[in-house]
Amino acid sequence: MDCRRFETNQILEDLRKSRVSWLVSEWDMGGDEFISVVKGFEKNPDLKVYGLDLQNFEGLDDLSSLRNICSDGDINKLLENLESAGPAYLILDNVNVGQTNAREFEIIKGVIALSDSIKDFCQEIKIIIRSSNTPNTSIIRPIILRSLDQAECKVYVDLHPNGKNVTDDNLSLGDVYDYTLGLPKRIDRLLSQLAYSSFSDIANSSSDQSIDDTADVSPGIKLIIRNLETDSKNNSRLYELLFALSIFQFGESFETIKYFNREKPFRLSMLTELIDLGLAEVVETSELGLKRGEIKNL
Repeated sequence: MDCRRFETNQILEDLRKSRVSWLVSEWDMGGDEFISVVKGFEKNPDLKVYGLDLQNFEGLDDLSSLRNICSDGDINKLLENLESAGPAYLILDNVNVGQTNAREFEIIKGVIALSDSIKDFCQEIKIIIRSSNTPNTSIIRPIILRSLDQAECKVYVDLHPNGKNVTDDNLSLGDVYDYTLGLPKRIDRLLSQLAYSSFSDIANSSSDQSIDDTADVSPGIKLIIRNLETDSKNNSRLYELLFALSIFQFGESFETIKYFNREKPFRLSMLTELIDLGLAEVVETSELGLKRGEIKNL
């Protein structure tokens, strides 16, 4: 269903030539779905997809990093498991790059060395390295997922299982594109909401959910919010986090909005401060019978 043919052709060419490609997929860019489309071009319909979470990976010289991605930090055991898996895609996921990270070069060097070792030992494995930010280096040429343009957005909606929820007028006027900015996951959420709400209601309620002096909250809470907005630099960042959270009607996980501003990621301690101020609360949820992509953990 993904319409980004240029990026699809790029990654397929990388995998054909070197069996490895670096993919940059920012928030709401639909990275899992894109990989699923790429996988669909493979001749083997039973090709498996495995994932290793490299969020805390700091380099091959860091034992704790290895313990995070394989049992007891035993890289040889990991390679044996992958080699026995046969033809497969391996996603080296959540690589921590593109920020003010003093060890970024070591991380990039370590990820490349890890992928080279896997390629050498596992001849049937193809590797996709994925990060949410663009690495600050010229030694690799990442494929950067972009948002859909208006024509691609229309095709995406036409092919979507929930596309029937959108009227032709919405599409011809570009309302869906303007509202979602062409971001695939935003389009997915909108199409789901349209099953029980009109487009105008959804658009209007979203604009009403930002922080507003007319909201029905106590004067004390309003004063705290106003102080956050106008006070010190740190409080200004707390206000930005509160604003980000207010966009989501039913709340959102901190990990999802952590890089809302990728240049200045939010810290978990900031969320704790909002909770202490009575401006946020933690809600436990459970998901039953939901299938999140095809990626399996080793």
